[in-house]
Amino acid sequence: MTDYLVVAGISNKTIKQLEDYDGLLFSLHSNKDEVIAICNYLRRIGIKDIDAIMLYKPYMFLETESSINYYFSKFNLEDIVNKINEDYENIDLLYE
Repeated sequence: MTDYLVVAGISNKTIKQLEDYDGLLFSLHSNKDEVIAICNYLRRIGIKDIDAIMLYKPYMFLETESSINYYFSKFNLEDIVNKINEDYENIDLLYE
């Protein structure tokens, strides 16, 4: 049930930690195509620690790639990516 997360580049350690969130793995599995698309999008724009973001803000991965793309479009992409790469908690800036 978590093979798609491995395909998306999420580590087994992170997957194990996601088990602590009640029902999250089932929800992610229900949205698996978008989870993969979001991970690929984040990688494409230069986000480095997707595992940390998934643990910090897992429900972000229940959205669509287009909504995540929209959040990033409100910022200078290079600046926001650098801020998130410096501290993954800066992902919160997208939702302000």
